[in-house]
Amino acid sequence: MDLLLINLFSNILDTILILYYLVIALSKKDIDLKKTAVLVTLLVIFNTIINTGFGSVNFIGFLIILTVSTIVYSYILNEPIANLIIHSLSAAILMGVIEMVSITFICLVFNVIPSTLLEVNIYRILAIVLAKTILFLTIKYLLRKIKIPRFINFRFNISVVLIFLFNLFMLFMAYNVYKYLKNQTIVEYLNFIGLALGTIFYNWLIYKITKESIYRNQQEIIWKMKEEEFYKKNFYINNMKDILQTIRAQRHELNNYLSILYGLICLEDFDKVKEYISKINDRLSGMN
Repeated sequence: MDLLLINLFSNILDTILILYYLVIALSKKDIDLKKTAVLVTLLVIFNTIINTGFGSVNFIGFLIILTVSTIVYSYILNEPIANLIIHSLSAAILMGVIEMVSITFICLVFNVIPSTLLEVNIYRILAIVLAKTILFLTIKYLLRKIKIPRFINFRFNISVVLIFLFNLFMLFMAYNVYKYLKNQTIVEYLNFIGLALGTIFYNWLIYKITKESIYRNQQEIIWKMKEEEFYKKNFYINNMKDILQTIRAQRHELNNYLSILYGLICLEDFDKVKEYISKINDRLSGMN
């Protein structure tokens, strides 16, 4: 019963913090709070059942929770699942790294082995509270300053998703090894923290490469659009030149018409004026 309550407590914080991460990352503002409350409650219950059934550190259980959670978040935020999955994975990686660091800190401060934190005790509760607090502060103060690109290419999305899933798998493997450590040496803890920091650096490097790739693709698209616009402008300018040349060529003929009409009006030969106007009209109609 105590394990179920701790899992429920942890899942409430995880679900809300991941949703908060997605809201900040995607700059969402208009959210239906009633719908969100109902769906988050159902999601917390589902995640707690999966965690209790599969165990806290189980990669298959995590994949089930990730899939269902992403679908629910997609419905809450009105965002396509394809655009949301990468952000969900990045949030999970950030959460995993912070939890590893928090566990290491608790083990060092209270001189307990990592496997102790898998049991129902005050150390596990402290590790949960510490990890979620750090995650909340990271989202609130750091994530807002990072402009996360939106990935629109399907193949590129798949590549990033696979890389993130590999990162998460490595985090799960590292934690499974770490929780059975018996020797509480600083070197072992530093190695574990180094793995976590290495994961952060690796994902940061992927983010920078991805950002640069997207920027270059955008610049290439903009350049092609400008090139097409340049050709269109040249086409219109050339057409305008042709029209102006035609108008200039017809200007002398128009002057002749006006001169003849003026002479006929001065002679008051209005019958010939009417006849001449009819001839001009016929010529213009033939040209059109």
